Amino acid sequence: MDRVRFCASALSSVLLSLAASSSPALAASSKSRPARAAPSPPAHAAPSPPAAADDSLVARGKYLATVGDCSACHTRPGGAPYAGGESINTKFGEIWAPNITPSKAHGIGAWSDDDFYRAMHEGKGKNGELLYPAFPYQWFTRVSREDVDAIHAYLKTVQPSETPSKPSRFRFPFNIREGLAPWNHLYFHPGAFEPDTSKSEQWNRGAYLVEGLGHCGDCHTPKGFAMQPVTAKAFSGGAIADWYAPNITSDVKRGIGRWSEDQLARPAIRSTERASRAPFPLLRATNSCAPRARRT
Repeated sequence: MDRVRFCASALSSVLLSLAASSSPALAASSKSRPARAAPSPPAHAAPSPPAAADDSLVARGKYLATVGDCSACHTRPGGAPYAGGESINTKFGEIWAPNITPSKAHGIGAWSDDDFYRAMHEGKGKNGELLYPAFPYQWFTRVSREDVDAIHAYLKTVQPSETPSKPSRFRFPFNIREGLAPWNHLYFHPGAFEPDTSKSEQWNRGAYLVEGLGHCGDCHTPKGFAMQPVTAKAFSGGAIADWYAPNITSDVKRGIGRWSEDQLARPAIRSTERASRAPFPLLRATNSCAPRARRT
């Protein structure tokens, strides 16, 4: 339970400081920033990876992959971990999350650390192809190289799956990857997370998680006509596929302005308390991060 409160305290320091209609922190972070060392979350998890791997690096990677909720997209219900997820229907077409196990034939087993880092920071695949922003590289770009390498180290230890990734199906002209270049030019601003020296260490840790690996705004910020995040309404709620990610700004009526750290730390948001329930990916992520917490 201490781990839950620690994470929630850092996250709430950021979320509760957001304006009800906009987020200066997010708007600033959407601009290109000089590469600076980013504060990294400590490895709280203590899994038991294969002996051949660096235990501490893999443990850190597992913790970070949980924070980033990688399995929510890349693992289908009842399926092998990270062997590919369910589809997401968008107005541009159907998107399938791929197999990211160490399979060399169907996963990312042939990827180097540099390949994986390039995907996270530049939105490019192993062969330099542009990745669709359904993979939230516009947020992951702020994750430090150290943390990206740790996540990759962990993924190398999961059971390889020879399940082929299902191809995404986009309508013309969205099926032309080269068309993503203008989108990136307009809406993607690569750069490392830059701590705000006027804020506390706890606030910066929360911002690093919210604006980077946690990619909270990818769901909780409304999308524009090109599916870009509308930063002027950061964290005010957004529609994703067939469910709605609620307002998590400091708005006391529509957001979480009156929530305590204890309420944020709960693995699930009970409908009896806030007339809503956490979307499944959030519910699974918070449960995974807090194995000792009471589950509701």
